[in-house]
Amino acid sequence: QSNAQIMPVPGVKLLSCNLFLRPGGDYGQPEYKAQRLDYFEQNLLKEYDIFCLQEMFSSFTGRQDHLVSAANSQGYQAVQEDYMPLSGLVDGGLIILSKHAVLERRHCIYRAGIKADALSRKGALYARLEMPGGWHLHVFNTHLQASYFTGCFAAQAESFEAVREKQLAELAAFIETCTKGDSGGTGASSNAGAQVKRGPILICGDMNINCRGSPFEQGGDSSEYKKQIEALRRALGPDSCFDLLHQKYRGHPITYGEVDVVSGEWIPKERCLSDQVEVKEAPNQSLDKVLYCPPTFVNYSFISLS
Repeated sequence: QSNAQIMPVPGVKLLSCNLFLRPGGDYGQPEYKAQRLDYFEQNLLKEYDIFCLQEMFSSFTGRQDHLVSAANSQGYQAVQEDYMPLSGLVDGGLIILSKHAVLERRHCIYRAGIKADALSRKGALYARLEMPGGWHLHVFNTHLQASYFTGCFAAQAESFEAVREKQLAELAAFIETCTKGDSGGTGASSNAGAQVKRGPILICGDMNINCRGSPFEQGGDSSEYKKQIEALRRALGPDSCFDLLHQKYRGHPITYGEVDVVSGEWIPKERCLSDQVEVKEAPNQSLDKVLYCPPTFVNYSFISLS
């Protein structure tokens, strides 16, 4: 659903991706889960230093264990969700893979969640990584409440948005808890002139917030996107939550439900896994984000953001 590559620091490659590997078997039509996971392990796993993956479920399936085994064999450490059998029917589908040392890991489950999402333990996953030179990178991986555009749920858009607003408030509090007291690592403290309060933060995931103001205009911002970004900045600081994809593409790239217009009709480009009715109801969505919060140093010239 998304394929967002960035380089937050020199020599570090990160991939945030919703793999759409739902629990159990197929749901009405072939989803080619085994084939897609095999392709990912054989072709993408070796290409990145850090992975933030969503919908890589572990409940009622061994696919996540298979991925972790493949990742471990290639030098990755896995950060997985805590096992909470009495909370939700299935896990939240989050996992972080890192070739850099994992110094700390945490997991939170959002209290809010409605409709089908209430069955999943949606939340956020955190890893504090030790980067080359000894400084720390805070990585957060999350998956927020989805909107449903068909059936009896179609008229409840405001409810879905309200849930996401509550979840983002929980995420901001979780980020504050995880990063509080961070000194930035030995690399930061040894940097001449640096007064370290907190290392850099990456917030990745399927936000389920359609950031595009119009399906066919990449540059405009939706009202929900502007509202939620400002809320995060109020919580985490005014000089935080830079939208890296928006900066790179000068707008919001399509990450789900891309369509062609043929004789006035919207024709989905991806016709195997996507809900065709849903795509035609809400085409060209930009749901996936990589947000960057710079380190709170007086001098942090040793970090180059590109």
